[in-house]
Amino acid sequence: MMGRMHVWMFTASVGSFIVSLIHVIHLTCAEKGFVSIACCAESSTFTDNTTISWISDEGRFPHENTGCENITRQAENDANYDRVRIFYIESGRKICYNFSTTRNQNYLIRATFLFDDSLGSSFDVSIGFTPTSHVKLSKDLEVERVFKATNHDVDFCLMNHYGYPYISKLELRPLGDSKYLQGEASGVLKLVSRVDAGNTGNSIRYPDDSFDRIWRRPDPKTVSLSEPTNSTTYIHDVEKTVPAKVLQTALTHTDRLEFLHNDLDTEDSNYTVFLYFFELNQSIKTGQRVFDIYINNEIKLGKFDIWAYGSAYREADLSVTASRSLNLTLVKVENASDLGPILNAYEILQWIQGTNQQDVEVIMKVRNELMLNNKENELLQSWSGDPCFPPWKGLTCQNISGSLSVITGLNISSSQFQGPIPASITELSYLKELNLSYNDFTGKIPQFPKSSVLTSVDLSFNDLTGSVPDSLASLTNLKTLYFGCNPLSSKELPSNSSRLITEYEIYYICPNVNANLALRMKD
Repeated sequence: MMGRMHVWMFTASVGSFIVSLIHVIHLTCAEKGFVSIACCAESSTFTDNTTISWISDEGRFPHENTGCENITRQAENDANYDRVRIFYIESGRKICYNFSTTRNQNYLIRATFLFDDSLGSSFDVSIGFTPTSHVKLSKDLEVERVFKATNHDVDFCLMNHYGYPYISKLELRPLGDSKYLQGEASGVLKLVSRVDAGNTGNSIRYPDDSFDRIWRRPDPKTVSLSEPTNSTTYIHDVEKTVPAKVLQTALTHTDRLEFLHNDLDTEDSNYTVFLYFFELNQSIKTGQRVFDIYINNEIKLGKFDIWAYGSAYREADLSVTASRSLNLTLVKVENASDLGPILNAYEILQWIQGTNQQDVEVIMKVRNELMLNNKENELLQSWSGDPCFPPWKGLTCQNISGSLSVITGLNISSSQFQGPIPASITELSYLKELNLSYNDFTGKIPQFPKSSVLTSVDLSFNDLTGSVPDSLASLTNLKTLYFGCNPLSSKELPSNSSRLITEYEIYYICPNVNANLALRMKD
C-alpha cells in the first residue's frame, strides 16, 4: 500500500526569454481572495445568482488579436454564462492570464471551456511551467487544478496547437491550510471527480464552502448496489472540511457500495481518493456499522467505523496507482457489523508531476545567460514549458523520492553556442553529467561548489582560457573529466587537487586540424 501522497507545485513568472510569445494580465480581488473572470463580459463587474462577483477581462490584451463570441447552449446544460474569448494566435504560441498569489499558499484554479462545433481547436493548458491537460472539446469542459504557489504570482496559459484557443471563465480560490497539498514535492493535483453521493439534483456550489468547490451528483452509470438516504439533522460541533449540506445526504446499502470510474489515463498514475463520512442515523453507535474499503480490489482500510474516534464525522484519504479505471468499493464486514456501508461524498484527484522548483529556476537562469550571446540558437528556442515533462532537448531528468523530478544531465554538445559558460550551471544540485563539448565557449571555467554531485564533465573542443579550477578537479564524485582542445594556460590538473590524477579519465591532447576533422566526422 502506498503512503499518503504529499505534494506542492512550483510556479514562476514568465521570464524575458518568452516575452515575445505571450501577453500577461494582472488581476486581483479582495472578496475572500477570490478572483472570478467572466471572459468577454460586457460589464466590468457583476454578481450572478451564486452571489459570486465576476470581473471582465475586457481590455486586458490590448496588443493581442482576440475576439468574443456567444456559444449556443445545449438544453440540458445548466451553464449560466455563454461568452468566450478567442485568441487568434499561431500554433506553438501561448497566451497567459497572470494572478497575484501568496507564496506557499494553496490554490484551486478552475477554467471553463464551452463547446461549439464552429470553434474546432486543440490546445494545452499549463499552470506555471507544468502542463496539466490537453483540450480538444467535444462537450463543455471544466478544468480544475490544485497547486501551491511558490512565488508571488502564477500564470495560467493556453498553448495553441491548431485552430484558436478560447476560454469562457477562469476562477482562482485560495485553499488556506487544506489537506490537498502537503510536504515538499512538486506538481499539480488534477480533479478527476468530486461527488456529493446522496445528491439527486443538479451540481451545487454551496455558500458555506470556503473553497467554493462544485459538488456533482453521482453518475448513475458509475454506482451500483446503493440507496439514497438523507437527514435534516443539524450538523454542529463537527470540525468538517466539506459543506454541511453535502453531509446531510448519503448513499448506503445493506451489503456493499461500489463506484466505478473508467475514464482514467491509460498509463499508470498516482491518485488520491478523499472520502467523507457522516453517520446520519444518530441512534447508531460504535461497532454497529463496520465496513472494509477497497480500491481496485485492494483493501485500503479494514474494519472502518465512523464512530471509532467518538465522532459521527470522519474523513479518509487513500493513495493508489492506477490506469484506465478506479473502482471504489465499501463492503460490510460479515459477522462484525449490523449495518452496511455509507458514504456521503468523495473526491478523486490525480497527481501531475512537475520538476523540482529550484531546478526550474536554475535552468531558466542558464537559459537566460545563454540567450545573451545566442539569441537565434535553435536549441534554446525549443526550451519552454516544464523542463522535464517532456524533457527539454539536451536534458536528462530523474524521479527521486517518488514524486519529485530533478535535472541530472545537461548535454548541449555541438550546439553552436558561444560566449561564457553560464555560471548558474554550477547551481544544478542534482547534476551528474555535464557535456559542453564542441562549441565555442570562451572565458574561464566556472567554480563548482563542494556539494556538486558531478560524475562526468566534458569541456573539450571549446575556446576556454585560464586553467581547470581546483573546485572542479577535487569534486568527490567526479570520475571523468575532458578538457582538451582549449587554449588553457595549464594543460594539467591543479597541483593541490585533493584527488589523485589516476582517478580521472583525462583527455587533453588536441589533435591537428585534419585529425580534428576526422574525429568530428567519426563522432
